[in-house]
Amino acid sequence: MAAYTAVGPSQIVVCEHFNTLPRRTKIAVLIHEALHNAGMSEAPVDPDGMTAEEISKMVEEACDLSL
Repeated sequence: MAAYTAVGPSQIVVCEHFNTLPRRTKIAVLIHEALHNAGMSEAPVDPDGMTAEEISKMVEEACDLSL
């Protein structure tokens, strides 16, 4: 895990190794977490939600961030 947040709060906490990640990965991680700030929940907490992996893949594809 490179970062985390919860649904609703506006603060994203990045982990110590975040700065060692490639630029595209950093961007994808921050967008993923920003989606949670905007209200997107995640499985398994939300049984109808996407998994973390599905959200990350969606972000990478939508933003052309695939490595």
